[in-house]
Amino acid sequence: MTNCGYPSHQDWKNAGGYYKYMWWGIAREGGGYAYAAHGHVGQLIVVFPQERVVVVRFGKTEGPVDS
Repeated sequence: MTNCGYPSHQDWKNAGGYYKYMWWGIAREGGGYAYAAHGHVGQLIVVFPQERVVVVRFGKTEGPVDS
């Protein structure tokens, strides 16, 4: 998730994020967490446990997503 506004791993850690078992995580307001896994060419999985939401992107490139 370093391309999501945090240019380096250290910046991510300083923002309260962590990396473990191939997943990036960050603390959210209210004591919850969000988790994300990044694939090779734009694939993405983002999990919001408190909202019970999972977002999956099957990308072929790292470019923008069609609207």
